[in-house]
Amino acid sequence: MRNNLVPALTAMGGWDVRGVVSRGGASAAELAKRCGTEAVATIDHLPFDEIDTVVVSVTTAAVPSVLQALAPRARNLDLVLDTPPFAGARDLRFARHFAQFRLAVVAEDFMRFPPFDLMRDVVRDGAIGTPVEVVLDKTGFRYHGTALARSFFGFPLVRSFTSERETDGREVRYSLVGGGTIVVTGAYDPPAGTVTVHGTKASLRYRAPLVGDRPVTAHERDDPHTYDVRPIETDGAMLLGFDLSMPVGRLTYPVPWFDALRAQDGDWDQFNLLKTCGTIAVLEQLRSGRDTPYGATEGIYDAALGSLSRLLPYGITPISALANLAFRLLPRRVPDLPRRVAAEATRSRN
Repeated sequence: MRNNLVPALTAMGGWDVRGVVSRGGASAAELAKRCGTEAVATIDHLPFDEIDTVVVSVTTAAVPSVLQALAPRARNLDLVLDTPPFAGARDLRFARHFAQFRLAVVAEDFMRFPPFDLMRDVVRDGAIGTPVEVVLDKTGFRYHGTALARSFFGFPLVRSFTSERETDGREVRYSLVGGGTIVVTGAYDPPAGTVTVHGTKASLRYRAPLVGDRPVTAHERDDPHTYDVRPIETDGAMLLGFDLSMPVGRLTYPVPWFDALRAQDGDWDQFNLLKTCGTIAVLEQLRSGRDTPYGATEGIYDAALGSLSRLLPYGITPISALANLAFRLLPRRVPDLPRRVAAEATRSRN
C-alpha cells in the first residue's frame, strides 16, 4: 500500500482516498496521514456513502473475513484485491462474495509491467506470427507467471501440465486449450529472469534489467530471430522506457508515469518502478470501464494452477476439482487488456 498503491494514486491524480483501516491500526494511521485522510477502527466505520472503490491488501488468510465484512455494501462497490485471492481450497466457499460487487478486480501488477504490455501488443499485431510457446526462466513465480504467460495467448485454459524437479529448480510445462505451450523453469531468481515469447515467425525476449553480463541459458534460444525488449536509459541510468527493434521497424515505449513517480519520495529501483507502473495500469483499466480487467475468477484459476503444478507431477483437464469448482461458482469474463503501446509508441521503418 505504502510503496506502490499510494504512489500510483498520486501519480495518476483523480483519486480521493476517503478512509484507511488495518487490523492493528498503526499502519492505517501512517498511511492515512500520507493520504490526507482518516484512519478508522474497523471496516464498518468507513464512510461508505462517499466510497465507490475499495482496495484490499491483506494476508490471504484474512481475505474471507474482509469479503464478509464488505458484503452488505458490495453492490455499490468496485473491489481491487491483491494477489492471490485465497490461501487455499478451504476458502473457495467464500468466492460467492466476489459476484456481489459491481466489479471485482485482481491487482495482478506483474502481468502489467510496461515491457510486457509492449510485448503483448507486438504479439497482437502479428509481428512474430502465431505465438506457440512462452518461456519463463527464473521468473514468474506461481500465479504471477501463469497469469502473464496466458495473457500472451488471450487467457486460454490449460489442457494439461507436467512438472518435474531439476538440479536448479523445477520445470513445469503447460499445454493450452487451442494450442500453445508455457514453460516455467529454474529456481526463482528475478534479477536473472527472462520472459521469452516464441512465435511462428520470430521471438520476443525481455531480460530483467539487472542481469548484467550473465551467460544466456539454453531456454533463451539466442538466435537471429529473437528480438530483445531493451530499456531506454539516460547517462545516469535513469529508466525512461523501453524499445524494440525488428525488421518491420522500431517501437519506442516511453512510460508516462516514470517522472511523476520519481518526483515522490521512495526507493525507486527498477523493479519497484515497474511494479508501481503495473499497479497504475490496473487502476487505469478499472477507471476507464471500457475493457474487462483481470478478475477474481482468473486470479483463483492461476493461483490454483500454480500451486497444483508444484505439488503434482502431472495434471489433466479440468486440472482439478478445485479449479473446476471456481469456474462453476463465478461466471468467467475473459480479460481484455487494453492496448497501451499504440497510443504511446513512435514507429520508424528501417
